[in-house]
Amino acid sequence: MTHTPEHPEPLDRPLDPRDLDEHLRRLAAGVEAPAVPVEEDLARGRARLVRQRFVIGGACLATVGVLGLGATVAPGLGSAAERPDYAGGSASPAPSGTGASATPGTDRTQARTTQGAQTPLAPPPSDHATLAAYQQVLAAHLDPGWDHLVKYTRANGNQQGGSAGGQVTSLGSKYGWRNDGESGLGMLQVSVNAGWSGTYWLCGSSGAEAEGWRCHDAEAPGSARSAEVAVHDDVVEVAVEHEDGQVVVLTASSLFGNNSTVGVSGLDVTEQALVGAAADERLSLPGGAPDVPPLLDSAVFEEVGRATLLASGESLGDLQTSGRSEAWVAGHWLVDGRDRGELSWDATPLMGPVADPGGCFRAQFDRCEHPVVDGKEVLVGHVRAKWGGGFQAIYDGPSYEVRVVFAPAYDGADFPVDRALALVTDDRWQPLN
Repeated sequence: MTHTPEHPEPLDRPLDPRDLDEHLRRLAAGVEAPAVPVEEDLARGRARLVRQRFVIGGACLATVGVLGLGATVAPGLGSAAERPDYAGGSASPAPSGTGASATPGTDRTQARTTQGAQTPLAPPPSDHATLAAYQQVLAAHLDPGWDHLVKYTRANGNQQGGSAGGQVTSLGSKYGWRNDGESGLGMLQVSVNAGWSGTYWLCGSSGAEAEGWRCHDAEAPGSARSAEVAVHDDVVEVAVEHEDGQVVVLTASSLFGNNSTVGVSGLDVTEQALVGAAADERLSLPGGAPDVPPLLDSAVFEEVGRATLLASGESLGDLQTSGRSEAWVAGHWLVDGRDRGELSWDATPLMGPVADPGGCFRAQFDRCEHPVVDGKEVLVGHVRAKWGGGFQAIYDGPSYEVRVVFAPAYDGADFPVDRALALVTDDRWQPLN
């Protein structure tokens, strides 16, 4: 049963976070709970907004919390209207996306736009022809008789996508799946991505097992570089890296999601068939994928970070780490066993020009410094007390934005900034193609 939410009274003072929480609670009272816990969707959404900076457009309801492990998709392909048998142009290396994001304990919603924000873009135009072509490719592998797939049209279609530096980095859609004699709606989702960097593929991260995902490698078909499978209850996801570096993620789920609450009994497709479909080279970004920085080794990023940031008698508690597709580490800085605050470090690939490099975001920082280390200028922003205090050290290199964030557990729990400067300016985080 749906309840009408209580209408909030107007405020005669500026809205603060507590007001916002209360307003959201009242609004939520009128919304029926989805199959996935709301807090998980919110965490995934926050992380995606921070790291992917993607633009979403669509004729249907936009997908907010994408069901599954590997679902970030992108806008605007090119010549598919002239080639309906082909789902996109040629491609070069680039990143993918994942729904079940591994959000670390440190509040990573502190805006990365403080320095490394790339130039904002207008939402890319809809590309119905390419998304319809994607579906044709999937049907050829998974439903050649079109007994289940709901044909993509402008009226029912939805588009999800990302872009950076004026380039499309991901593109995809959710397609409905019906079974004879059933009233529910299942989902087959495709996400074509420029590469691994920035994707939210949980496999290999500390959050995969905690969230209940079971991951295993699969045989990569044809010229594909690698294939991996992730399973969570009745949701099956596959990620296949193509020879040119693009990564295609397919998600099969018995529930379509969005405003759909009744699913189907299942999708009669095997993991092997999903992998084969994802490996089809016709699933490609339009006009070729953008040039993406080489992927960082997340294990090395963690190891070097520990060695640089932690001294004798210090350790990290409640540790959370990324999988291979990302580079971030988060935990609690412990000195002789005492919690001094939350410490995290991360690296985000940069594609295209950076807006206002070194800019001090005054809404977040009460003051900023710009130390130079070995010729590299770093932004050190001292976070306002209302946002938890502490600091962020951010360096925008030619390939990655590298950041260290510290939020103290109590007054006087200061972290040595010089350690953060040493880590963010380490040349190992700036590989060039």
